Amino acid sequence: EEEEQIHVVMCSDIRFLNQTFSAANAGLVDFINSHPLRPISEPLFVPFEERFADKCVEDDGTEVYLY
Repeated sequence: EEEEQIHVVMCSDIRFLNQTFSAANAGLVDFINSHPLRPISEPLFVPFEERFADKCVEDDGTEVYLY
């Protein structure tokens, strides 16, 4: 039986990644979501900061668990 891996990411690291890459990747996110060959059944690509925004509050050492 395969063990489930848990990856822990600090909210402060998520904020750093957001500040570093969000602006640079904005065009790529738009391209992926508006590509004419993207299947309708495929969900829109959600930018990194939106995926974890509700799990991080302050830079208080909060951790986010990724499965």
